[in-house]
Amino acid sequence: MCGKKRVKKIERFDAKHASIAQSFYVNPEHCENPQHFEGYIRLNAYGDFRSGMSTTHVMVEYEDGCDDPVCLNGYISLKATSLVIEDNTLSGYPALEISELAVDKKFEGQHYGKALLEYAVRICDELREQIGIKYLLVCAEKNAESYYKHVLPFHNAGDYYIIPREQWNENCIPLYLWLPEKSNEPRYCMDDEEDE
Repeated sequence: MCGKKRVKKIERFDAKHASIAQSFYVNPEHCENPQHFEGYIRLNAYGDFRSGMSTTHVMVEYEDGCDDPVCLNGYISLKATSLVIEDNTLSGYPALEISELAVDKKFEGQHYGKALLEYAVRICDELREQIGIKYLLVCAEKNAESYYKHVLPFHNAGDYYIIPREQWNENCIPLYLWLPEKSNEPRYCMDDEEDE
């Protein structure tokens, strides 16, 4: 019998998360396109993983002693990309892109978005043991730009840098986070600062 204590985990999205994804809702007051993020986790996340387009990681809750998650707090989808510089020629720097990030409206203001962003930085650190990654990128909705900059030191790509885009995010604001030279020290973990 499952106990009442809940345990939170971040894990790769797979079939066991499909049922709880059906009750994932984004607050339309804080998101320009909540249906996109709801539809993505319900219909596209697993297919994008299988096709190699991106991998979605979910923050879920388990009741202590149970094998199946009971609640989906939020998710982040990551993919390989490049921060492109358009000069006389095109050149690029290796990067990891946050292609999707959403928190269920029931869990807003509880630092889950910050935890998912810090998770992405940890993934960058882990991958840097195997491959080159110099930047973490995101194409942010206009009303989310200040949030990304508040949680981590993201910068606007401006006219000099280009982030490859898809049709659905062509009006988003491209942001980049420079990953400092690799060291053994953790970075961008600001537990003492307040989140929105």
